[in-house]
Amino acid sequence: MSNRKQRLVPLALSGILFVVYTVTLVVWLLQGTPVVFLDFLATYGVWLLLTVAGLWLPTPYYAASMLFAFVAQYGGMVWDCYNRFSWFDVAVHFCSGILLTVWGFFLYRLVTGRRRGLPVLLPTLFATFFSVACAAIWEIYEFTIDTLFGYDAQILGNFDTMTDIVSGSLGGLLAGVCLLFLLWSRNIRP
Repeated sequence: MSNRKQRLVPLALSGILFVVYTVTLVVWLLQGTPVVFLDFLATYGVWLLLTVAGLWLPTPYYAASMLFAFVAQYGGMVWDCYNRFSWFDVAVHFCSGILLTVWGFFLYRLVTGRRRGLPVLLPTLFATFFSVACAAIWEIYEFTIDTLFGYDAQILGNFDTMTDIVSGSLGGLLAGVCLLFLLWSRNIRP
């Protein structure tokens, strides 16, 4: 597939999601549904970040990230999945751990320039620890937003925070183990 065609996939996906987000916002406003503008601002911010990143990211990374953002944000905000399904928050954090491990491996390869001869354990540990660190940073972000703006993302307090961190860490650990076996089995040296 040509480079130009590869760039069309992320742009088309971004366009579709922009329309979905915007139509949802307009419909909610017309119906008088309470809208938390900070949620929509965050949604558009993630959309913009991923759209810009989609111009240089490999399409699978972009598509997986955009799909995750859509399910986590739109599913939580519009379909109210966080309140309707007790397992949804844990599943989202677990999946984020997997996705962030993949991102950690991508960043490792980007930074190291794919040097040969490095032990396969090194990129695996980097990717896994990257994922665990992101899980903790996300919870710090939620705490900060709750404190500054009076939100209730951490409505259950310490239990919710620890469940989220553990879920994200377990997802990252699972993805790290899979990455290690993939690198060993294919004798891939990052």
